Amino acid sequence: MSESVHYGVGKVNLSSDLKSVFFAEIHRVLNENKGMYEPNQVYPAANEKVKEVVRHKLKILNTIGQSKRY
Repeated sequence: MSESVHYGVGKVNLSSDLKSVFFAEIHRVLNENKGMYEPNQVYPAANEKVKEVVRHKLKILNTIGQSKRY
């Protein structure tokens, strides 16, 4: 992916990656906590996993600190 950006790719779809990580974490949390069902209990861990992926993608896509260009 980093190489693609180097060659000028300007648009990358991340939705599938983010959804996959989000739902995998929800699945893990619910399997480990059978009595948990409230979204405010389940979502925080999933949201953190999504943030990790977003940070990683921002880094490999070389977009950190680039807002000054716009």
